[in-house]
Formats: sequence, C-alpha cells, structure tokens
Amino acid sequence: MALHDLIDEIRNYQQGAEDQKKKEKEALRVLMERIRYGESTGDVVRDFTIIYHGTLSEEATQPYRALQAQLSGKHLVLVVNEEEKIRGCPGIVAPDYIDPMFIGIERILRMGESRGITFNVTNGHIIIQTPYHLQRGYLGDWQKVDGPITLYSFELLGLGKTVDRRDTPMCNDLTEHFGSGLRVYTENIEEHIRQFCTKASYEKALTLLRRT
Repeated sequence: MALHDLIDEIRNYQQGAEDQKKKEKEALRVLMERIRYGESTGDVVRDFTIIYHGTLSEEATQPYRALQAQLSGKHLVLVVNEEEKIRGCPGIVAPDYIDPMFIGIERILRMGESRGITFNVTNGHIIIQTPYHLQRGYLGDWQKVDGPITLYSFELLGLGKTVDRRDTPMCNDLTEHFGSGLRVYTENIEEHIRQFCTKASYEKALTLLRRT
C-alpha cells in the first residue's frame, strides 16, 4: 500500500470516529432532555449524574451512591462547608500573586436529624430531609433553620474534599481557583465537630436539637 493510500485510510477512520462522536453527543443531549422533563432510568442517582455530569459513567455515580447509603435511615448528620476567601486587602493594585496570609477558610456548619435523602434532578440539589436544622457560620452562634439541609449543585463540586490552609502564594490571573470542600458526617460527630467549635458549643447544639 502506498503511503498516500495509508494516509487516506487513516483520515477515513478519523472521520468515522468524529461522526460517531457527534451521534453519541446528540443521543446524550436527547437523553438528558427527556430525563429533565420527567422520564427516568429507574435509578435516581444515575438520572442525577446524567443530567449534571453529562456522563453514563458508573464511576461518576459512586460519591452519590455512598452518600445515599450513608444517609439511609435516621441519623444525626453534620455537614461542613469550606471555602477559601480573601481576608483583608492584599494590595491597592491587584497583585500578580496573593500572599497566603490574605487567604482564609470560611466554614459553615449545619447539623440536624436526617430522615433520608432526596435527589432533585430538576435543579441539581441534594436534599437531606430534616424537620429543622442548626447552622453556625464563622465565629457565629447556632441558628435554628426550619426545613431540610440543602446541598446545592455548586457545593457538590467539593463533595468529599477538604480545604487546607495555603502556604504558598496564589496566582492572581484566573489560572488558579479558590478551593471549596463539602463533607458529610454521620458517625463520630463530636470528634469531627470539635475541630471547629468548643465542647460547650457542641453541647448547646445538642440541646437545641433536643438530644441531651
């Protein structure tokens, strides 16, 4: 076979692969649209990952299946949200690098009695069913909030992740992003929560939740 014939053969293979990719993409678009308008695969976790991750990969469902199993039944649940924030003024003129001393970690704690979990395929949220829950922000006190704990779609990007304090400057040209983390605990709650608040604060939360 002449080289130009081999080149033509390769191009035909490439074109065929591109055509198949286009067909796959269109089929996935139709699948997502039909699920979004109410149809289901019969597996709500798969529906959720198809819509919000655009994939049929079983691997993508694993964090959500683990969360679903973790929150089955009745549990005391602690949700820890972490997000990097700029604190103070790193410079009158935006610097090329942000010194880590100006980057803090803001934490929000939410705690309540879980009675199950719901995947909202319509808006991409996960709902931890609680009649009410407590919320505590940075240096704040516990506040009672009626209704469930909602894990919003943008929070779920950090599911299972921990945000550690930076020890090197952060590039300020949008090539780096502020870190975010979301962790859900149903076991050893006191051990985990004591990383973020005093024993007295934890005991107050239990009193507010009527678990003492």
